[in-house]
Amino acid sequence: QLRAKKAAKSKPKPKPPNVAIRFQYVA
Repeated sequence: QLRAKKAAKSKPKPKPPNVAIRFQYVA
C-alpha cells in the first residue's frame, strides 16, 4: 500500500484511468 502511494505520488498523474488501473494491478 505504501509503495503504491509512493509510486503514484512520484508520477504527476499521466492519466487518471491509468493510475486507477496501476493501483488495482499493484494491489
